[in-house]
Formats: sequence, C-alpha cells, structure tokens
Amino acid sequence: MNVINADAYRKAFAQYLRSGKPIAVSFKQSQTTQDYVWRSQADGRVRLAHRINDGRIFSRANPPETGNPGDDYNCRCVAEPYIDGVTEFAYFEQAKASDASAYHWENNDFIWHFYMGDGQEVTLAEIGHLDEVINQYAYLDGNEGAYRRLADQIADAARRDKLPYDFSFNYDFSTVAFSHGNSTVSGEFNGAISRSQQMLNIEGAANFQFKDIFTDPVDMRSMSAWIREQPDRIRRLLQRFGEIYGIGEGPQGDEIEIDEDAVSAVFFAISELGGTAYRITGEWEANFKAAVLIDRDKSQYIGRDAEFNP
Repeated sequence: MNVINADAYRKAFAQYLRSGKPIAVSFKQSQTTQDYVWRSQADGRVRLAHRINDGRIFSRANPPETGNPGDDYNCRCVAEPYIDGVTEFAYFEQAKASDASAYHWENNDFIWHFYMGDGQEVTLAEIGHLDEVINQYAYLDGNEGAYRRLADQIADAARRDKLPYDFSFNYDFSTVAFSHGNSTVSGEFNGAISRSQQMLNIEGAANFQFKDIFTDPVDMRSMSAWIREQPDRIRRLLQRFGEIYGIGEGPQGDEIEIDEDAVSAVFFAISELGGTAYRITGEWEANFKAAVLIDRDKSQYIGRDAEFNP
C-alpha cells in the first residue's frame, strides 16, 4: 500500500477509536474515486477467480463477476483505492481464447500414443490440456502463480531499461495430468516503457512456449484394464503385432475372440517392442499492462530470487 492510502487507513482507524465508526466506512468515504486495485492475500487459500483479479483495476459501481473484494464468502481480498499516477497495478490478460480440443487426454492416452503414435509430436490444444496448463502456470503455481512473479521481474527489467525480457523455468504440471510431470515454460516479454513522475508505465505482450517429452509409460496394469474396455483398440494392437507374435488370427485365419489371454499377449508384445518418445508442446500469448513505482524500495512489484523465476 502506498503512503497516501496508508495515511487514509490510519485516519480511519483513529476515527474508529474516537467514535466507533467502522474503518471500512471511514476509509471509503475518504476516497475521491470509486476505482480500486484488487489485492489478494497472496497465499494458498486464495480462490482461483480472485487470483485472476489480483492487480487489476475495477470500479465499485461496476465490479467483476466475483463482486468487489470482501463480497464473496470468506474473501480476504482488499480493494486498494486507485489514484492515477500514484497507485501501482500489474496484470496479464490472455490475448485470445485458446483453440483447444474438446477431447481431454487421460494418462492412458499418453501411453497409447507412446506405443501407437510413432513419435509424432502432440500439442496441448490437440489433447485438450491448454487451458488447464495456462491456469496452473499463471495462477496456481506456488502461493501466487507465475504471472504475479513474472510481473515482478518485468518491473525490475523495466527499471533497468532491459526489455525485451527472456524467461524460462521448469514446473510440475502433474495436477493437470500425471504424465506431464516436470515441463518447461519459457518465453519473452516485449513492450514499451514510459515515465510519469514517480511511475513507470509498462505495456506489451509475452509469448509463452510449453515443452515436455513423454518417455515412460506410467502404469501398464492400469493401461491393461483401460484398453480391455475398448475392443477397437485391442483389434488394432492385434493387427499391428500379430505377424510378429502369431496372435490376432485363429488357425484358419479367422479373427480370434478378444479375451484376457489375448490382452495379456498384446501387452507382452508391446512391452517387448517398446514405444517411441514424443514431444508435447504448446504456446499462448498474454498482454501485460502495469504502472509501478520507479523507486524499487517503495514498490510492491519486486523481482524474486532465481529459484522462483517464472
């Protein structure tokens, strides 16, 4: 909170001690604007929708879908009155809606592609994981999300006049799908910087690239149960490996019935032959807008240590 707003809070608290008038009422009445910057508590208890609101400018008369800070049940977020040229803010906004597939891959789909995909690369959009990966990276990683940490680092780079700013780090996306595990998100922010009295105004866009390699099946017993329920895939496996292992056809060339023995034979075959590793990639773009104090010692947007890089 900047000095002006801290002063207002102190006056509101003094008014409470003198007359019992609620601090929130006194503080609100002391402000000349209905606009505010949403501030979350930046911990693991903050709900996703409120993390997305963090650092954005709203109006009390026209609040976001979540309502104003404190309206929602158990909301601990704060509305910091916005004064142009004084109040800091920073936020990312996805440049366009993702073009994601309606079909969402499960872990067994990753294994299936390992054996049947011939190493063909897949994208997050194709496997229906793009939106979840963006949310996990942007808002759910750590206590605040990578977007908040990246905002800090862009602010520091702007103070040093060091744009474009490159970034790269490994993340655990196993909450999206166990098969993702540790993946890399890298990219570049490029934008314009302008000075206005004590503030730096930053506006631009960041491009993000997701990279992962699927190399190991996660659980063949689980895969066996999953594939047994999908006879069409069993028949494809039998056809693919039948000539090598003599399965898939009866003595007269008739197609054999699918049973557990056939399934076991198929999985023996594919475990002997092995699969082919493949790349999983994805990309998205987000616009960025911020106004931060030039004086780093007074700012709440300060770059973190390397271990917390986005």
